[in-house]
Amino acid sequence: MKTELLITLVKENDRIYRKRIGEVSPPKNKSKIIFLKKNLTEKDAFRHEKYMIFIFGRKDLGTGILRNRTDGGDGHSNPSLKTRKKISNSLKNRVFSDKTLKKMSDSKINIKKSEKHKNNISKSCKLRDNEVYRKYIYEFISPEGKFISTSKISNFCKENNLTYQKVIDVSKGLYSQHKGWKITRKLKNVCE
Repeated sequence: MKTELLITLVKENDRIYRKRIGEVSPPKNKSKIIFLKKNLTEKDAFRHEKYMIFIFGRKDLGTGILRNRTDGGDGHSNPSLKTRKKISNSLKNRVFSDKTLKKMSDSKINIKKSEKHKNNISKSCKLRDNEVYRKYIYEFISPEGKFISTSKISNFCKENNLTYQKVIDVSKGLYSQHKGWKITRKLKNVCE
């Protein structure tokens, strides 16, 4: 049986359950996530992270089992307002050459998909608009306390000016609410 250990810092958010660009996906089975320590200060958490990476070693260096790409202890979980402003300004003022913009555009257009992949996308799009194939019915409560049931999340989000992914995250229990909207129940669709 192959076992992998996931070591991460946990600061009152869902970082341990989410994948960011370039990161390894967390296990689908949440019981495989082990919290080595809780309620640490950021400084202590970084120190412990460095220690655990030193003990277990890194796969990329051939010294151990962890997928970390640094020796740990780097980064900030909550940068200052001044740092956030600098990052924001640097991203706003980026200027790309025409050549770079063309490369970026071409990288999105020229992605080759297999016939199987194309068929799966097509089937998924057809099913998305058909009520019978909806897997769940969601019961929402609005910020005003009004109850609404739907199985068409994308339409519901458009009608109520909500972000689709945030609503899905609420349905998975990653967030308690989105813009004041809460999901009270998620029921298996009887049409399934």
